Amino acid sequence: MKFRRRREPPPIDNRFAEKRPYPQWADPSRWSYEHQDRFFRDALRDLADNGKEYVMFARFCHEQQIFREDIERWAQDVTRGQAIAAWLKKIREAEEAKIAFMGARGKINPTMAIFYLKAQYEWQDKVQTEHSGVVVMKHDLKGLDE
Repeated sequence: MKFRRRREPPPIDNRFAEKRPYPQWADPSRWSYEHQDRFFRDALRDLADNGKEYVMFARFCHEQQIFREDIERWAQDVTRGQAIAAWLKKIREAEEAKIAFMGARGKINPTMAIFYLKAQYEWQDKVQTEHSGVVVMKHDLKGLDE
């Protein structure tokens, strides 16, 4: 009788398992304003860090188990709505800059970066029309002044 060796489970990927100063285990609707600010500050720091893998704010949120509904709930708070909007504006600008930078450097697929920036940030191709030459009018407009 042959015995098979038991397979070891694959190692757990802990690249993103950093300890954060806000309560990951708690319901985000119960976070204090301080914890919300720390979350947004961490997101900005990670988006600004070129060594981090985070390119998009949505991925950062997913890794921290924060969902769109949570952020929308925070933004509906009368006392915090403007502060949340200011944080989201800063994060949006940082995300746009990082995607453009990484696409230009070839760290991410440049075509994907262009399409994403066009779709999410209203980037457009520059259309330039040049006219050279003379415009000739063949109609007599003398009698229209009367």
